[in-house]
Amino acid sequence: MKKLYILICGLLYFCANVFSQADFSVSGSPCVGNEITFSAQSNLTIDSLVWEFGNEDVIKNSETLIYIYDRAGVHSVKLTVWRGSKDFENTQDISISENPVCSFEVDTVQFSSFSRVFTNTTISNNTLETFIWHFGEGASVTMDTNIAEYKYSAEGDYTVWHTIIDEYGCIDSISQIVNVSNIYNVPNVFTPNGDGINDTFTPTVNGVDEFAIEIFSRWGNLVFKRDRSSHIVWDGTMPDGSKVTPGTYFYIIIAKDAQKVYDPKTGFITVLYENGN
Repeated sequence: MKKLYILICGLLYFCANVFSQADFSVSGSPCVGNEITFSAQSNLTIDSLVWEFGNEDVIKNSETLIYIYDRAGVHSVKLTVWRGSKDFENTQDISISENPVCSFEVDTVQFSSFSRVFTNTTISNNTLETFIWHFGEGASVTMDTNIAEYKYSAEGDYTVWHTIIDEYGCIDSISQIVNVSNIYNVPNVFTPNGDGINDTFTPTVNGVDEFAIEIFSRWGNLVFKRDRSSHIVWDGTMPDGSKVTPGTYFYIIIAKDAQKVYDPKTGFITVLYENGN
């Protein structure tokens, strides 16, 4: 039993000693196209060494080097060092990941023409951890979700950059030109019947400038008023909370301290409930 114990200890010491002579470290993001640093960590004075990277590439006599893989997969990296006539070997498996393929979609926001919703549609085999957006004005925004909403300060064309970083540090970026227009549009009919379709009277404005609105019945009675708002919404109710009767109503919309000069907008809005009534 004692001899077996000595033998096992001797083998463990031998293996540990052999691997320590050819030990090496790996640093960098393990992704296709990324620079990965390999450094020999031998405690010997090395006469020569050879790196093998799990493919046909071999590099000699560089204790520290940078290597770039051009394909994903598990690669067995082998380091052999020589000290005199003795050689020592060590092998590590390095897993190289594909980079994500960054993409995103842009949607408008109903009733706010300066606002946009950005949705990440990146394709990746790994877990995405960091979503970086630069909307073309202001600073970049780092998030941990797939969806971002942004309101621009003025109309124009903006270059939007989106950058994705996955769990292994693999990265990709893409850009799109986003056109932002100052839209001022007022609908002429809505149906506040609770079916979730066209239930509110909501003019489309830029979402930045503020407006005042007054809505009157055909008899001149005030049924709705907002003094200052960047998002006008009327659900078809009176000030006391009761529903207005179906029919035609007159509105006046005036800009309040807006960045752009707007003419007052007046017109008629028809309220319908069911079956055109």
